[in-house]
Amino acid sequence: MAFKGWKVEALEFFEGLEADNTKSYWQANKHVYETLVRAPMEELLAELEPKYGEGRIFRPYRDIRFSADKSPYKTNIAATIGHGYISLSAQAFGVGTGMYQLAPDQLERFRAAVADDRTGKRRCKTALQHGYGLPEQATTPVFGMSARLVAQKGLDLVLGADLLAESDAQFVFLGSGEHRYHAALIELAGAAPERVAVEFAFTDHLEHRLLAGADLLLMPSLYEPCGLTQMRAQRYGTIPVARRVGGLLDSIQDGDTGFLFDAYLPEALTQSVGRALECFRDRAAWRAFVRRAMSQQFGWDRSAAQYLDVYRRALAAGPVAR
Repeated sequence: MAFKGWKVEALEFFEGLEADNTKSYWQANKHVYETLVRAPMEELLAELEPKYGEGRIFRPYRDIRFSADKSPYKTNIAATIGHGYISLSAQAFGVGTGMYQLAPDQLERFRAAVADDRTGKRRCKTALQHGYGLPEQATTPVFGMSARLVAQKGLDLVLGADLLAESDAQFVFLGSGEHRYHAALIELAGAAPERVAVEFAFTDHLEHRLLAGADLLLMPSLYEPCGLTQMRAQRYGTIPVARRVGGLLDSIQDGDTGFLFDAYLPEALTQSVGRALECFRDRAAWRAFVRRAMSQQFGWDRSAAQYLDVYRRALAAGPVAR
């Protein structure tokens, strides 16, 4: 069946779910989700499949362990197809596309460009500053933060640390989330428009531009089971400043490829930012720092080899008698 779009009832379904995110609402309106929300998405993916390949719709249920308000259902429907992403909520229809894994030859060219201060990173940084209306100053450090704007991501630390008073750095925030954080960041950007930029309309393209142009990445997470942004950032030569938790601890080497701190306190973040800025001012040391971060390998090769070694040792040991 050809895709004809979503009816207004689909948006009303999500508006109702935002107001009453409960099992009873979901069960009472599940037929609306199946026929007026999910079915049109399936039709759209089927229409796009000949050109972009098979699509996949995300499940509508949240993992409440990582849901800030413990609400059980997602208030949008989303799907991936090819390198693209499609999403519908009560507020917007979104489409994004991007690429995270550079081909080997692309990666080598990018690394060579970043290693040359006259091009590479400087050009990406200038483009980022220009795009957000910030003064185009090569010697001014730029911090980026790409995250859902929720408590888990450490926004309370960022807002409580008063980083504007502690440094002359510029800050670019990318992501969307809770209204209170939207309002606080808008107020911050309004008070210092030459130093703070905020972008709530997240796309893969904008995140790539941010990670390529920023000098440092803020990830002061309350908890982080895995985390991907810190790995992508290091590939771009953008140094993470993060809490020593979960996947951040596993993928950032303190003082070597990033800066870690322990306490979930604004003062601890401020101290770690200070360490990062001290290194940034030493240009030779900073270039070495960037090269080390970019040389990190986050692929599956090492883990796969370790799994294979375990299987081989298990086979060599033979069956266990019972």
